Amino acid sequence: MKVSHIEIKKRQREGYPGIIIYADIIIDGTSLFENIAHDFDFVSCLGWGSEEFQELQINRLLLKTPSDFTDNQNSIYICPACADLGCGAITVNIEIKEDTVTWSNLGNQDNHSDKLTYFDKVGNFIFIRRNYEEVISASRGIGSYKWPWDK
Repeated sequence: MKVSHIEIKKRQREGYPGIIIYADIIIDGTSLFENIAHDFDFVSCLGWGSEEFQELQINRLLLKTPSDFTDNQNSIYICPACADLGCGAITVNIEIKEDTVTWSNLGNQDNHSDKLTYFDKVGNFIFIRRNYEEVISASRGIGSYKWPWDK
């Protein structure tokens, strides 16, 4: 069993509808944005948005609240314009055990069909639970957003 290292790094995206600074998810030194999410122009669900939005994302990825897809998949990268799962999302199945957290079934799906298209080039990951919980919680407030109409 290979244990992976998870961390977050501040990343900025400029485009419609404005500037979003978010917490990019880095696993074993590789950005998930660079590896898969850039193909879809998604941003991580972590570190930006209202306080309520951020709290919801953190609690969901810590399995304190239900997943946002019916098949227990959890969005980790979402549409930067509206955060609507109908636009699609990069999702993962999360399983938390006593000392570990496992991410499996990474794929792309939307909430219209829930059809999950798996990523061949991205495998499953196992994290030390304490480190995972610290990293996900540390995303709170790391970023921001500025829409053109916010003067």
